[in-house]
Amino acid sequence: MRVNAMAVEGNAGQLFAVVTLLAAAVVVVPLLKRIGLGQWSVTWRQG
Repeated sequence: MRVNAMAVEGNAGQLFAVVTLLAAAVVVVPLLKRIGLGQWSVTWRQG
């Protein structure tokens, strides 16, 4: 089975982008909750 080097590089770039976004979410969500913005979505849903 032959693997196209360009395809592997493209997939690696996409994977890196997804991992970076997930890592950013893991960092940002607790910060927002600590600031108090995490409760905004709960109160907004309750009306």
